[in-house]
Amino acid sequence: MGSEHKYQIFENADGNGVIKHAGANAGLGIGVKGGNTISFGSNGTSDCAQFTAGAGCKLKFDTNTKLETVDGGVTVTGTLTASNITVDQVQINDKTVQATSGDLVLTAPGGVIDINDAVDISDNLVVRASATSNSADTGALQVLNGGAGIKEDLFVGGQIRCSGDITAFASDERLKTNISPITEALSKVKSIDGFTYNFNDTAKELGFDTEVDYAGVSAQKVQKVLPEVVRPAPSGDDYITVQYEKLVPLLIEAIKELSDKVDDLEQKLSDK
Repeated sequence: MGSEHKYQIFENADGNGVIKHAGANAGLGIGVKGGNTISFGSNGTSDCAQFTAGAGCKLKFDTNTKLETVDGGVTVTGTLTASNITVDQVQINDKTVQATSGDLVLTAPGGVIDINDAVDISDNLVVRASATSNSADTGALQVLNGGAGIKEDLFVGGQIRCSGDITAFASDERLKTNISPITEALSKVKSIDGFTYNFNDTAKELGFDTEVDYAGVSAQKVQKVLPEVVRPAPSGDDYITVQYEKLVPLLIEAIKELSDKVDDLEQKLSDK
């Protein structure tokens, strides 16, 4: 067909129908009026593909639509298999999802993002949500099964509330060396003052609540008598804090010294 007979419709040696344009620089176009369709399938059906002029197309498998172009995008029904996909600035390669530039944001308006297995996060994880936690079963981040393992330091800007025991460090004597008794414990306890207080404006700038009444001690005074229980404060290395639970050994020894004094007095009274 055509002036040079380069457009051909024929049956090849394999018995397949062929539409061909043999021109060196010519294309082959199939066109219909807007709204009309071009169908590919068996016996005039569209069970393989359907193209609608001015609208979109559908690609099918076993008469079921698997990919359809729609206003604003593409709808895929079923499993999309690919070795490497890049959408905007998000790349999916094998089992790795990463942002090629900027932050990777996962959001589920009105719902939750449910992770059912281990996830390896090689960069910062930021969780932002409107949910407020008031129990172990609420909040922006919930670990429902298996617990959470953290191998590095954990910094918390708010309160830590725990419904169970907190087990930390090690007290087993078999792990210790250079054991020395705490001497003059009672005198050391007497040099430490207990008091109530409010945080000042400097502390407020560091995130502390100035309206709450607290009870505590002076880290500087504790440092003079038992420096082993004083550490840099999480609010900044310019400030120090007391590990209150580690004051217990000092209190134990102070009670023992006080008990010895009581025993001495009782002995003196009995000798009279």
